[in-house]
Amino acid sequence: MKQFDIPKEWLLTPTQEVIIGSLLDDAGNYFSARELHEAVYDEEPENDNTPPKLRVHLQKCRDALDEISEGLVTIETKRGLGYRITKNGRSSLQKLL
Repeated sequence: MKQFDIPKEWLLTPTQEVIIGSLLDDAGNYFSARELHEAVYDEEPENDNTPPKLRVHLQKCRDALDEISEGLVTIETKRGLGYRITKNGRSSLQKLL
């Protein structure tokens, strides 16, 4: 997996960088809660449900992306599939950068 280089001016926390960077590395594809948990904590979660702590981080990432993109980009949640970066309902952030 390639690694997206987060611009320093985005002023993200290390956890936000991991989550947003992971989603950007494969923009358009869904990441399960398990995959994001492993990326953030470097360990497997107890189950496939999204842990409350990860939900909080995801919300903070949504808030950061909303501010950075002026509302053009968010993290979409699709039950049964997971999370992905979307721009105007499309699965790409690359044109914003």
